[in-house]
Amino acid sequence: MSSVVLVAHPCKGKAANGIQFVQVEGRNPDIDYDNNFPFIDLWELSQSFILPTAAGVVTLSSDNANDSAAGSGAREVTIFGLDESLALAEEALATNGLSGVVGSQQFLRVFGQQVTSAGGSGENEGLMTTTLGGDPMAVIESGLNRSFSGLFTVPANTVGEIVQFGGSIQQAFGSIGHKEAEIALRVRLPGGLFIPEKTIALSTDGTSAFKKIIEELTELPAGTDIVMSARSNDQNVRANGELFLELEDVS
Repeated sequence: MSSVVLVAHPCKGKAANGIQFVQVEGRNPDIDYDNNFPFIDLWELSQSFILPTAAGVVTLSSDNANDSAAGSGAREVTIFGLDESLALAEEALATNGLSGVVGSQQFLRVFGQQVTSAGGSGENEGLMTTTLGGDPMAVIESGLNRSFSGLFTVPANTVGEIVQFGGSIQQAFGSIGHKEAEIALRVRLPGGLFIPEKTIALSTDGTSAFKKIIEELTELPAGTDIVMSARSNDQNVRANGELFLELEDVS
């Protein structure tokens, strides 16, 4: 799995009558209140997603030398996304430890990445980052073997329908006390601006996780960007989002 799956992953999945089923998972391990940036996107970094305006090749690197072709950590990582024509694309790259590995596939969007081969430890031993034009596109935290990026763009020749959107919050590790947060599903139609399509308000005490799910169909054309974000009036909040879509082939 990557952070975007068509049952199995973005380019291989079950389809029936021209319909594919997409699951997107995003999480942010530590959201803090910031008056200047009210929404924080759900992925491993404390910054908003950077959505390229032009396609380019990606660079993969780790901060641990064991993530290399002959190392004990990650040996191969597959990157998933869309190419310059908004067609689904993927690329498998052999790792090279601390040195960046440059791919050849053109990507306009990167949805996520997954470790597809590893050495003796069976997992990535360092933080693995994929960049495009120097900007981070996807991250795998040490030992997780996959990214959690709450981002998807409706591919070319398809219409997307939001079927279900859910989210949960917990106290960040080492944090105590009451926490509140709002998880938003933000949508940008082609040529438009990001608008909150749906929001979920959550609160928690102690260490329990609370989850809320909204089920409703919303139709989106090809090229629509979908981002899961969260904001809180507290510090040290862990937030997770989950999105299910149907992609209908209209070619």
